[in-house]
Amino acid sequence: FQDPGSFTLGPDTLLCIGTGYYTNINLSNVDSVRWNDNVRTLNRTITVAGTYYVDIYAGKCEYTDTIIVSFDSIPVFDLGPDSVVCIGSTVTLDATHPRAIRYEWNTGQTVPIITIDTSGLYKATVYSVRCQYSDSMRLIVVDPPQLYLGPDTAICVDDSVQFTSNVTGDKYLWSTGATTPSIWASATGDYSLIVTFGPCTLYDM
Repeated sequence: FQDPGSFTLGPDTLLCIGTGYYTNINLSNVDSVRWNDNVRTLNRTITVAGTYYVDIYAGKCEYTDTIIVSFDSIPVFDLGPDSVVCIGSTVTLDATHPRAIRYEWNTGQTVPIITIDTSGLYKATVYSVRCQYSDSMRLIVVDPPQLYLGPDTAICVDDSVQFTSNVTGDKYLWSTGATTPSIWASATGDYSLIVTFGPCTLYDM
């Protein structure tokens, strides 16, 4: 036997969306149950926010109570895709969310925005009052070889000299307009080369 005056559905509750509140009513000899949304079962899992009132008759006693169930939204954010950058560059990761109450990075930082410049996997977890959400991205930092065309060169009139990139790159652009790894030069002047190496741009003259 439970004193009707002590019967309770529990305190008003806030849960993470996607979960539910189980009423866990422990009464015996129940004759009838009526919830304000016309559910007739004694115990139930509430998954929709709202105010819930139950009226239970068990034996000669009536048990009533009300509970407000609310749901917190998941603090979804996006760190962006994996990224490849040249050494010396930085990438800013932003996990800011308006409902966040706490931030945790696998780097140990606890701020919403961090700046990174080292290869690795970076993961952030954002906590709201009752929910949490995680996202991650991988950074690859490329340390390219040094482009070197060699020392200044002197040749005889009517001779030519070949300049060749010592770096195998994705694209080449010489000061002559050529786009090949090597060029032949016979005219006096400065010759320079720009090589695209992944995310890096290399230059020598």
